[in-house]
Amino acid sequence: MLHRELAELLDEELMRKGTAVIPAGEAFGKWKGLKDEEKDLEIVWPPMIVIMNTKLEQDDNDKWIGMGNQELLDYFSPYAAAKARHSFGPQGHCGMSILIFEASARGYLEAERLHKHFTEQGTDRDAWDRRRVLFQPGGKRQLYGYMAVKEDLDIFNQHSQGVSLSLPLALCVFVMVILGTK
Repeated sequence: MLHRELAELLDEELMRKGTAVIPAGEAFGKWKGLKDEEKDLEIVWPPMIVIMNTKLEQDDNDKWIGMGNQELLDYFSPYAAAKARHSFGPQGHCGMSILIFEASARGYLEAERLHKHFTEQGTDRDAWDRRRVLFQPGGKRQLYGYMAVKEDLDIFNQHSQGVSLSLPLALCVFVMVILGTK
């Protein structure tokens, strides 16, 4: 009986202070982590990988030349890219190239696999933006690569204006395209 009186006294005291006792077996509150609304991941479609540092040297007219389409495709042949394109400006090759993959789940997985390979090697977008090293010891150019986002294609197309190499921009929702749902 003494325990019940003590419990009632404690309940009364807690209510005066603006708090409450949670009965045993009941959860207090609700965990709050991310916002409730679902944010769909937008991806560039067909999947594309940006390859940076693909310009090689200047020609006799002081215009930059770089990797060719077939050379880029051959270099990354284990990843089954469908096409390669390069960005050109008034000074020639801009050093920015794009590998375009098949517009399918398989194409996306191949692009993602290449993106992960660049990340594991430390030659991804972060490395290009923060600590790029253009040449390896011995003079070979270091290539960097990462999954393309809308802004990358805007930059690519900006350099290629008026040229037939401009890439169309298509953003799709990941769940719809890759998983075939929603």
